[in-house]
Amino acid sequence: MLWHTPFWPHRNWITLRTLMALISAMFTPLSIADITTTPQQNKTINFDFAISSENHTGHFDWSIASDITGTRSPNVLSELTYDNLDISDLNYQTAMRWKLSDTLTGLIELNVMQGTVNTGQVLDADFIGNDKTKTKSLSQSNPSGSDLHAIALAFGLQRYLRPSTHLAFMVGAQEHSQDFIKRNGLQMITAGNSGIPAVGTTFTQLNSSYKTNWTSGFVGTRLTQFFGRRQLEWRLDYHRAAYYAEADWNLRSSFQHPKSFEHLANGHGILSTLTYRHPLFDHVFLTLSIRHENWQTKDGMDRLFFANGNTSTTRLIETNWSRRGYGLGLVYRGGQ
Repeated sequence: MLWHTPFWPHRNWITLRTLMALISAMFTPLSIADITTTPQQNKTINFDFAISSENHTGHFDWSIASDITGTRSPNVLSELTYDNLDISDLNYQTAMRWKLSDTLTGLIELNVMQGTVNTGQVLDADFIGNDKTKTKSLSQSNPSGSDLHAIALAFGLQRYLRPSTHLAFMVGAQEHSQDFIKRNGLQMITAGNSGIPAVGTTFTQLNSSYKTNWTSGFVGTRLTQFFGRRQLEWRLDYHRAAYYAEADWNLRSSFQHPKSFEHLANGHGILSTLTYRHPLFDHVFLTLSIRHENWQTKDGMDRLFFANGNTSTTRLIETNWSRRGYGLGLVYRGGQ
């Protein structure tokens, strides 16, 4: 991976002074020059190169049933949760727009993201009662060092509703993945004589992985309001996704390795981003963004691969992935 080990700035790099300066700039009274069309808007072809660093709080979970129908008790057999994930991202974007008419512009965008999990908690729970009751086993572990990747390509049309207001519609494809790990386990709950390690047992050799892949097509809309060279942009994308994941549970001798089980499902995702761009120089802008995304699958398949060569299939009840956070970046904008 090209950006496998990026430099991550400290997660609190946006200081109070910086935020106050940005807010003050947004509400400073505009001059006559500010409300005219900018030179970049009059170009036949425009292009952007952008880089941003983002911090997010994330959550991921999946659960399986006792059988493929999901009706046998317990109806939720096992659940794995990655919670309170502190995530650092580095994002790269390039975009090109070309004038089709006085009110219509074509556009193409390419986005690449590389992220890492700094801190968080993994909870692995098994149940013997319906609806996640009567916990049989509960252990916790550390997901630090898990990686995230994404690449997206979009095409669209942008219409000028008026000189200072633009509305775009886009279609595209995206692939994003999470390479989750869990290490340094600790047994927290053990029910009866179940053959499960005793409470307080540590798992220093734990080094399990769960690798996901979400392949999606999407439609999106983007509304941009210009205040001279300042911009406020809201974007909303809706995705339909095919989900695949495979895991290596390294301490389970009864499972095959490196592929212990796999998950397959269909799902959807919604991404929303609010971005403010403030001019620093003739072609350089400072960006401040707020992002939220939410993904979900339902009624998939969980297939286990045993060390003796046998397989077993049950229902993947659901998977859920969400994150929200903020970002700070720079954009270079040119044209001809």
